[in-house]
Amino acid sequence: MKSGPIARDGTNSVLNLIGNTPLLSFRRLAADVAPVEIYAKAEWYNPGGSVKDRAALAMVRDGERRGLLTPDKTLVDATSGNTGIAYAMIAAERGYHGRTLGALSATADKKYRAPFEPLPIPSTHVAWNSPEAIEAEINEGTSAIILEPIQGEGGIHVAGPGYLPAVREIATRHKILLIVDEIQSGFRTGAPFASVAMGITPDIIVTAKAIANGFPIGLTLVTKEISESLPGGAHGSTFGGNPLAARAAVETLRIFREDGLYERAATLGAEVVDRIEALQHPGIRAVRGKGLMIGIELKQKSTPVMRGLQERGVLTLSAGSTVIRLLPPLIWEPAHVDEFMEAFEDVLS
Repeated sequence: MKSGPIARDGTNSVLNLIGNTPLLSFRRLAADVAPVEIYAKAEWYNPGGSVKDRAALAMVRDGERRGLLTPDKTLVDATSGNTGIAYAMIAAERGYHGRTLGALSATADKKYRAPFEPLPIPSTHVAWNSPEAIEAEINEGTSAIILEPIQGEGGIHVAGPGYLPAVREIATRHKILLIVDEIQSGFRTGAPFASVAMGITPDIIVTAKAIANGFPIGLTLVTKEISESLPGGAHGSTFGGNPLAARAAVETLRIFREDGLYERAATLGAEVVDRIEALQHPGIRAVRGKGLMIGIELKQKSTPVMRGLQERGVLTLSAGSTVIRLLPPLIWEPAHVDEFMEAFEDVLS
């Protein structure tokens, strides 16, 4: 993407068509963490994760119209009933991709989808960790597959060995775009992107949340082929790539690398999982995750345990009715692991 004039340092907000020094620095750092095949000088910045999924799905729709994807898809659109180029998507059961209308098309849970149906993109949700289920649902109208490498809202379910590589092969063979949603998993699983660590290069990666230490910025990375299919000005945002957010992302990515926080996340996350498993507590059904993205599945509702942890100074989230979602800061140290375990054991007892 070509930039216009460069805004002077100290500017807090500037039109996203105008380059600025923090944004250019952010682009360089983003290139360092993204796979070479996907960076391809193409990226979009918006506040928030759901917006990034919406951007990715908009690119899929545009790619269909421009013949980027599988040709000869003259079908009846399942949403509008109009005859023309159709586009449909395959996502996973328990998958969560946000609550804007485009992202809701990919989100599985009916409690989020039902109030806003019919949704703009026809979607099929298939069994998680099953390449065969994806293959079985592909037809002439399928344009994209969207998955999380680790399901967050759905209960912290990690993609099994070989799952994402198999899906990558299916998408390539059928000329379907593979979108990987790393909005929650990005930067906290021991590597910048969990999907890349699992051995694949998606066509589109979306991420947000940790990339600027909680400051509202998101990042969509696409291949050169997709980027070149989009006309100038097809995607933009009032606050996208603003200097303040870009500067926060620059410092966050620098600290991740220079302070060894990827390695720390992998080490401390494995320790937490090992220590919880060692408890052999009858109230714990399972513990799973990768790095500092951990789910503790209980044999009871998680809310009372979460409240007990909060009373002891530990903040957690739910991921379904029985799963405690642990997403600690990447600056956690061994002493914080001890503090968490002490509080957790106290609440369980």
